[in-house]
Amino acid sequence: QHEPLVSDIASRQQPLVICNASYLYLDMPQQLDPDEPGLPWAAYVDTGSIFNFDPLACWAIDNAELVAGLQAQLWTETVVDSHQMDYYLFPRILAVAERAWNQHSTDNWSGFAAAVISREMQYLDTLGVQYRKSL
Repeated sequence: QHEPLVSDIASRQQPLVICNASYLYLDMPQQLDPDEPGLPWAAYVDTGSIFNFDPLACWAIDNAELVAGLQAQLWTETVVDSHQMDYYLFPRILAVAERAWNQHSTDNWSGFAAAVISREMQYLDTLGVQYRKSL
């Protein structure tokens, strides 16, 4: 459905920033649960789905040089305070950073998850970040 748009961008060699709602909108709920904040109009977006997102394959882009980067969104109509903002952002934003630096999802999810749990969550604790405790 978006193939003509991608073809047009590619033919003009136009740089683009990828920000798919189904992977990079961090105000989406992380799972189907009545206590999970967010409005699931596009998807349920957890850390693993972001980590496994392949932006080039998703957009069928042959020339990776056209991609200027990835952009995650946090729309705030459902954010009521800074604790909820932290919950929406962390640890998902870590997967966004990993995916932005390494566009292909050839990495080891279990290694990434272990590093987040053993190293990054401890650091977030020292900063007082109210992150989501599970990936």
